Amino acid sequence: MITCKEYVEIKKEQLKERIKTLSRKPKLCVVQIGNNPASNSYIKGKKKDCEDTGVIFNHLHIENYEEVSQVVLMDMIRTINADPTTDGIIIQLPIPDKYDVEELQTCISPDKDVDGFRKDSYFNPCTPQGVIDWLKYNNYDFEGKTACVIGRSEIVGKPLARLLTDLDVTTVLCHSKTPKVKLTKLMADSDIVFTCINQIEYFKHYDFYSWQDVIDIGLGRGEDGKLHGNIAGDSVDKLKESNYGHLIVSGVGSVGLLTRCSLTENVVYACELHTKGSK
Repeated sequence: MITCKEYVEIKKEQLKERIKTLSRKPKLCVVQIGNNPASNSYIKGKKKDCEDTGVIFNHLHIENYEEVSQVVLMDMIRTINADPTTDGIIIQLPIPDKYDVEELQTCISPDKDVDGFRKDSYFNPCTPQGVIDWLKYNNYDFEGKTACVIGRSEIVGKPLARLLTDLDVTTVLCHSKTPKVKLTKLMADSDIVFTCINQIEYFKHYDFYSWQDVIDIGLGRGEDGKLHGNIAGDSVDKLKESNYGHLIVSGVGSVGLLTRCSLTENVVYACELHTKGSK
């Protein structure tokens, strides 16, 4: 099976070839508000992906946000959105509490919302789409499977459950209000489990079963400043040993790559839409 890292390298080469057929290079604008260390790291990765594929990377960094109102910031985003050479715009999360992120996102047109956060966006959210695309590339056998998605966020859990259902997977969506005894039963009845909750190292290896494929999607930074998944690091290793022959994916160093790859592909696709018939 092609690993996430190997898959991303293959996709980058494919995207480079697609860009060669366009009348201009795709452009991504990342709007960063403040100086969150995690955001700095994520943006660095996105910039590298753009450089690797030939996408133009524009970084609007508003460091002194205390002096910038919601209205002014919305005007800034609208100006970027009006640029016909800008194909994708993302607002790097998290942002300071003084701003209404949903209102800011309304300033990005659906065909440039490459994060897929708007309900009318042309794109699916990048993390679930990236995971599904990778599984498809590996000819993962979805037919007849039962999946348990743990987490119901608007940008991961819910769209992932929908994408799986569209692939004829019998899918159950669990969340923080699902009683533990019920969650345990639902997980036990599943062929594949996706963890995507907002809590690092919440699960241990003994929460899963030897017949299951397990994909850890949730990511967060611990007190040590490092990225951690929903499943404890040592438990991932134990799962790989006990679930021999099954798919075990750690969020750290895997799913993040798929998310960024999906984002880059969305930008290229947006440019293809915007330049259609211009070459």
